Amino acid sequence: MSDIFETDIVVEKVAPKKEKKPISDERKEQLKETLKKAREVGKAKRQAKKQAETIETVKHEEVLEVVEKPKPVRKKKMKTIEVEDETHEEMEARIEKKILARLAKEVEERRKAKQLQDLQDEVKLLRSQAELRKQQAIEKKEEKQFIKERKEELKEEVSQEVKKPTSNYNSFSVTRGSRLRSYY
Repeated sequence: MSDIFETDIVVEKVAPKKEKKPISDERKEQLKETLKKAREVGKAKRQAKKQAETIETVKHEEVLEVVEKPKPVRKKKMKTIEVEDETHEEMEARIEKKILARLAKEVEERRKAKQLQDLQDEVKLLRSQAELRKQQAIEKKEEKQFIKERKEELKEEVSQEVKKPTSNYNSFSVTRGSRLRSYY
C-alpha cells in the first residue's frame, strides 16, 4: 500500500538572483552628466526643427499672398483704353474675329458630336451583326439536332417495316456458316 501513495517529486532548484553591485558616486555623477547633455541636445534639435517649419510656413504663406493678388482694375482700364483708341473698322474686325472663333468652336463641337454618333452607330451595327451570327449558329445547331432526331425516327420506322430475313442454314450444324452443308 505504501507504493500507491509514494510519488516521485522532483524539486527544481532555482538559482538565486544576483545582487546588483553598488554604483560608485563617481559613476552616478558621470551618468547624470551624460543624461543632461543628451536632453539638451534633443531639446536643441526639436527647437531647430520647429523653427525651420515656421520659416517654411511663413515663406509658403508669402508666396501664396504674392500669387493671389489679383489686378482686375488694371486690366479693365487697359481694355477701356483700347476701346477708346480703336477706330470703327478695328472694332468691327475684332468683333468679327471673336465671332469666327466662336463659330469655329461650334463647328468643331458639332464635328466631334457627329463622329461620336457615327462610332456609336458602328458599335450598334457590329453588335447586331454579332447577334445575327449567334442567331444563325443557334438555328444551324437546332437544324442539325432536328435532322439527327428525325434520322433516328426514320431508322426505327424502317426497321419495323422491314423484317429480318430468316436464315436458311442449320443453326445446329457444326460448321454453322456453311450453307451448302446445312442442305445436305
